Amino acid sequence: MYKKYAPFVIFLFVGCVTETTTMSNDKNIAMTTNHASLLMEPTWAVLFSGDDLENFNEIGGADWQLSEGSVSAVSGDPGFLVSKFAVGNFRLRATFTASTDTNSGIFIRCESSEFVDAESCYEINIFDLNQNLAFRTGSILRVQAPLNEVMVGSNESALEIQATNNRIQVWVNGVQTADVEDGTHTSGYIGLQYNTGPISFSEVLFRPE
Repeated sequence: MYKKYAPFVIFLFVGCVTETTTMSNDKNIAMTTNHASLLMEPTWAVLFSGDDLENFNEIGGADWQLSEGSVSAVSGDPGFLVSKFAVGNFRLRATFTASTDTNSGIFIRCESSEFVDAESCYEINIFDLNQNLAFRTGSILRVQAPLNEVMVGSNESALEIQATNNRIQVWVNGVQTADVEDGTHTSGYIGLQYNTGPISFSEVLFRPE
């Protein structure tokens, strides 16, 4: 099982200031709470930690459910949880649980907060058994095939994304799966996808760069 980062507490509500804590391999972290400060804060903040969806809007027909510290979807039409802010350069860490037949992903730099697809965003795929090997877990769909094969199965896993100017890097459970230069999308929204098969996100951490 993928090792989780050190526990901490933060809530992204306007007007609150949170505690300073420490994350594995990082310096002390001063967290702030509203969307404006989130984009200016150089250290990690929490977009989702299992409590609420205050930082996301729902689009599409997925039946998202909050339960036991996670947001999950196992039924409904394809849909997304889309961030309420757009950003260009950032680092993101998401802890998730899928299954071998899950077709999901994390979309970044989406041009619109109301319409999300692989043409208007970068799609980092979570899809172990995609028949097209170039589109499997850790790929950037239609941009780069996985550099290394990583199968997440039904284990709790972590996906990390670094977007710096035109360079996009991806790691799945600490294994690098993408490193590419592409200038198609320079900034935009972040989307968590439900397409088919179960997907559950338990933590999403974010840091503007």
